[in-house]
Amino acid sequence: MSITPDESPRGAGARWSLEQRLPLLIIVLLAAVLIGLGGAAHQEVREANIDRAVEQLQRIGRELSASSSRGGAPRLVALQALAADPLLVRAVTAAPSGAAIDSATTARVTQRLAAAHTRTDSTLLGWELWTTSGAPRLRAAPVASGARDSAVLAHTRSRVAQTDSVQRSPFYVADGRVYVWTVVPVRANGRTVGTLAEHRRLVGSARTEQTIRALTGPEVRLLITSDGEPAWVTLEGTPAEAPFVPPAANDRAERVRGRDGTTYYAVQSAIAGTPWRVVLFTTEAAVLRRSREFLRAMLIAGVAFLVLGTFGAWLLSRHVTRPLRRITRAAAALAEGDYTQRVPLADDAELESLAATFNTMAAALGQAHGELAERNAALQRANEAKSRFLAVMSHELRTPLNAIGGYTELMELGLRGPVTPEQIEDLGRIRRSKDYLLTIIQDILAFSRGDAGYLTVAVRDVPVAAVLADAVDTLRPQYAAKGIVLDVGAVPEEQVVRADREKMQQILLNLLANALRFTRPGGTVSVRSVRLSQHVRIDVNDTGIGIAPERLTDIFEPFVQVDASLTRETGGAGLGLAIARDLAAAMGGSLTVASTVGEGSTFTLMLPLATGAEPAGDATPVSDAEAV
Repeated sequence: MSITPDESPRGAGARWSLEQRLPLLIIVLLAAVLIGLGGAAHQEVREANIDRAVEQLQRIGRELSASSSRGGAPRLVALQALAADPLLVRAVTAAPSGAAIDSATTARVTQRLAAAHTRTDSTLLGWELWTTSGAPRLRAAPVASGARDSAVLAHTRSRVAQTDSVQRSPFYVADGRVYVWTVVPVRANGRTVGTLAEHRRLVGSARTEQTIRALTGPEVRLLITSDGEPAWVTLEGTPAEAPFVPPAANDRAERVRGRDGTTYYAVQSAIAGTPWRVVLFTTEAAVLRRSREFLRAMLIAGVAFLVLGTFGAWLLSRHVTRPLRRITRAAAALAEGDYTQRVPLADDAELESLAATFNTMAAALGQAHGELAERNAALQRANEAKSRFLAVMSHELRTPLNAIGGYTELMELGLRGPVTPEQIEDLGRIRRSKDYLLTIIQDILAFSRGDAGYLTVAVRDVPVAAVLADAVDTLRPQYAAKGIVLDVGAVPEEQVVRADREKMQQILLNLLANALRFTRPGGTVSVRSVRLSQHVRIDVNDTGIGIAPERLTDIFEPFVQVDASLTRETGGAGLGLAIARDLAAAMGGSLTVASTVGEGSTFTLMLPLATGAEPAGDATPVSDAEAV
């Protein structure tokens, strides 16, 4: 069976052609380069975006905290100036501890505080004046008096008493609004005698919000929180839910996990002199948006590049493999016997050299094939002449040999006159030499017929027991004369094979004769037959000289002896086994040998089991594989 260039064997898997593999290789390389470069570029862009976002958060956080500190400084200075006013100092120290100040002093102090309040300051709610012992001296303007206000104020005043410095309270929520206290110490004669507390409500400024939005961008949020308080405040001055636990460090952006599972980059910046913290944060998705957009653009560009690269690789592969396909088709035709095939030369130097080499090879093969055909025809004619010569010579030689045999018998019978016992023995030797020579001639004739293709067999059902009995009976006297034991095992009648009876008997006679020839007196030759699943195996085992391992295959070749030195002793032309093997193969069987030098040989004849043969009784046929 031949395979054309456009076909490929389909077995465990189809093999890809160079035209298919070359584009695939180029595409894989392009994809690997694009993935590698794209991944590295995306990683660089991602890290750059994170670094830029972190740096921006830290910078804006520092600026906002510094700006907030500077923005509250004028008001704190004004409040400290009020606390140092002699009128407020006298209001704190004039009356005994725990006693209220008189109405005139209250009016003057209230007027003094009101003069310090500007009309545009809408966040101020009022003031409270206290002694260090905790006695209230004055409440100016409507100050909230809730429990939360009082508790925060008391805590802040206690801190002023402890530190003897200005204190701001954390932002706290009361009635849905955000408030803060600022408390400054009131001093007299170098010591703190009381406190002035300013109460404010946190209110957002649209201008401040616009300025911060311009600095941070719409994706960055800002919240304000305080040390020791859970409240978070927006720029609008409204309470807000804490999205995450604020970073532990100040002025350093960190990656934090939100309460809802969202990942943020956040920075906390402290406002100097206060417990307040400005918290700037943005989501990780917003930080990485540009890197994702870059990756998307890279993917689109990479896909487009791969499509173009695939088309280009396909064109390139076709250009490269077209001359190779021509050479492949020409080689296939050359293998089919068309020696006129030639390949046109290509433009490329390498392919041109390949095409020229192929053309030279095709021409040489064509010439060699022609010469070989002529020689083969001559050999065929010579072989036919040899076969005819052997057939003629065998026929011509048998005629005088038969005559020799006939005259020998006449002389032994005394028809030509009396003969002495010594002459009778000589005549017997002449007859045996004639029979031996006739056997050799018959072997040569049989071999020449098989070699010429004239070997025919008539296959039919043949019982093994009958054929084996005939062969054994023929040679048993010779075994007895030489003193060799011939042991033949029982052969069941159901052992029937598909064979030519005469050819099968010829094989068995050859095997038994060889065993007799190469077994010394006192030895044993045994014959056994075994029914297999699809064959019958007949073993002829002897205790003769054996065969060397390197000669086991040679003995089936014509005119080959086990040992040339034994030819004179045992005789034979070396054709018996060659003929026996050919006969076994012609009947669908085989002939093999196993041997050990000095111990003997076993020749095994395998013949097909007849279809209708059935085992008798409980006999179980042995599989061919088990029997080998």
